[in-house]
Amino acid sequence: MKPALKVVTDPVLRIYLRRSKGDGDHQQFSLDVQRESARMFAEKNGWDWSKRVEYVDGEDRDASGDDFIGRTGLRKLLTDVRPGDVILCRDQRRLGRD
Repeated sequence: MKPALKVVTDPVLRIYLRRSKGDGDHQQFSLDVQRESARMFAEKNGWDWSKRVEYVDGEDRDASGDDFIGRTGLRKLLTDVRPGDVILCRDQRRLGRD
């Protein structure tokens, strides 16, 4: 018999933000716009924004969507996440592509 998954009683709100090479000067992909979209979604769903943990890639240099190993923010998120946590990301393209 498999042990039951332990669900976190106090889930953590985790936000993933990525600025990529291909974004250029497109404001709709800026880190601030991504953060604000996540904040609005979190508040709409009753999640405490003040306790969020942010993971950011591309703040000081562009982060390619097909480089999963080189993105320290994504790697840290995948290490930290626990059952029951909530992960917000503006859209699938921020997570990556093949």
